[in-house]
Amino acid sequence: MLAWRDGRGRSVKRSFVRVATFDGTRFVSAPRTVGTDVSQIVFAARGSGAAVGWIDAFRRPVRKTRLSVPRARPRSLRIVALDDRGRPSGSAILAGRDIGSKARLAGSPDGRLVASWVRPQKIGPFPGEEQGSAPPPSAYVNPVAFTRQLLPTVLAARPLAVPFPAGVPSVAFDAPGHAVAALRAPTPGGSPPAFDAVTAAAAGGGPWSTPALAAHVGFSNFDPVVVAPSAGAVVICSALLPNPGPPAWAVLATDAGGARALGTTNGPDGRGIAVARGGDRVLVAWPSTTGGVQVAEQG
Repeated sequence: MLAWRDGRGRSVKRSFVRVATFDGTRFVSAPRTVGTDVSQIVFAARGSGAAVGWIDAFRRPVRKTRLSVPRARPRSLRIVALDDRGRPSGSAILAGRDIGSKARLAGSPDGRLVASWVRPQKIGPFPGEEQGSAPPPSAYVNPVAFTRQLLPTVLAARPLAVPFPAGVPSVAFDAPGHAVAALRAPTPGGSPPAFDAVTAAAAGGGPWSTPALAAHVGFSNFDPVVVAPSAGAVVICSALLPNPGPPAWAVLATDAGGARALGTTNGPDGRGIAVARGGDRVLVAWPSTTGGVQVAEQG
């Protein structure tokens, strides 16, 4: 099954979410339109089907008055469940109303679906705004990382206890009724920009545990990815190496036994890493420092 954004022209009303089934060599169904007004697509397999979601297209910031601070308009995330033929199996679910520009979806073999996002930093009302004053530090509201179970039942959104999340959480299901999340967060007391990869756990769609350190990653803009083969959850991240010369990052796989280096990348800011799981096999690919792509397999 494939999902993509079909954007034609400049009008946001002409950007569509398309879904089609593919047998590896050709399309076996005509593309279906499941949504409009879209900026980013998220897609995940779940049970015998899948789910596709999309974030509203960007709108220009608005001002209350001519001199007030411009504020971004909230953007929503909507999800549609798909059957094994790529057909919508119900109406769209509104996952959240203030999503930011990026989201993630995670599905499980038993049909569960969880969305994750970061509510962006905001500027609250402050004295002197209508006269053109700059916002004081106290007017800023920190971003918050959220997850929300959407299927088989919709539950309340759950925040992760990270003071200033630097990226969207990645979620995986490591046991029936149990999930683990990984995300990038500022290193406590560290000199910015320095980040950690942290993890948290939740049962039954309930609140997340206190985040625990998975790895110190330093200056890395790659958002960690968590996968959960039967051997246990594995967090894939990139960590800046302290070597002199051009910057390079170690590609790390962290599990209950600790961190293991898979290789080295010089991708921009440690990004460009792809992670895929098939059964108990985990494949990780990244830009090689000598050109081309390196691949490592676990399981």
